[in-house]
Amino acid sequence: MDDALGMRQLMQTWRARVDVSTLPGIEDAPRYLAQRGRLTQALMAHLLGVHERHYRRLEFGEGGFSTDIVERCAEILGLNSSETEALYVWCGHVAPQRQQEREREPIPEHLVAMLHQMPTIAYWADSAYYVLECNSAAGHHWPWIQRPNFNPMVEFLAADSEARRACVDWDTVWLPLMIAQLRHAALQLPHNRRLQDVVRAVRRQPEARAAWDADERAEVRQHAYGTHRRLQSAVTGGPIMVAVEALVPLVRPDLRMIWCPILDQPTPELPYGPPRPPEVTTVADYSPAASRSSAPAVNPGP
Repeated sequence: MDDALGMRQLMQTWRARVDVSTLPGIEDAPRYLAQRGRLTQALMAHLLGVHERHYRRLEFGEGGFSTDIVERCAEILGLNSSETEALYVWCGHVAPQRQQEREREPIPEHLVAMLHQMPTIAYWADSAYYVLECNSAAGHHWPWIQRPNFNPMVEFLAADSEARRACVDWDTVWLPLMIAQLRHAALQLPHNRRLQDVVRAVRRQPEARAAWDADERAEVRQHAYGTHRRLQSAVTGGPIMVAVEALVPLVRPDLRMIWCPILDQPTPELPYGPPRPPEVTTVADYSPAASRSSAPAVNPGP
């Protein structure tokens, strides 16, 4: 690989900054390697369990390394997430998505505050599409979104739910877009147990499963955001045209803010802040027990 970005020098610098005495397994390394006090190529090779010549090929960007070797190398060098991503690319791999590492952390307060300053429908969701927090506009337009563990992907694709009934042109617009997006997410995050539970819940719905299996185009979409769709609103009493958009914070790629500006009429004046208490209390339980026990409930706001 072309070393225009100085990756070989970076590798040497990363080795030089490691305190050899703190490395796990260093006590079992041959004395002539460990006593030099430096993380040499030879010592790296020993710790990785490969031949020194093989490790040198890694530093020269010659490829042919498994992701296990790359991950172990990043661990020994103590690389941060950005450095690890660079090492994956250097070794000819796509860096794995690590959204699940942070998805149990609370939403930062400034992101919660930003949500409640939005004048139109908006909510924070996680990588499995569960709603973590919604704003007042979302609660007024869609009272059902406030239920604990609410998952729009499942609810919008359910056979008979308030969320689905709010989707105008469900079978021609909402269904194909959401199936294509869910396909992509399932392929990108195969080890995200909660997301895979959502996929199974969707595929238990006869119409959704039929659409999934019979899709002649077998479309896969990274996302369906930026599209315009019509929704029934509890505020206007009729359909509104919205743009379904998403924002992802760079510091929290496990989060996404979904916001839906209204396109075909003035935005109703609604109070800012957390939503009013939900008016809907009877809804079919769709989520697996494991997901119900682990998915966070909607917060009442700061």
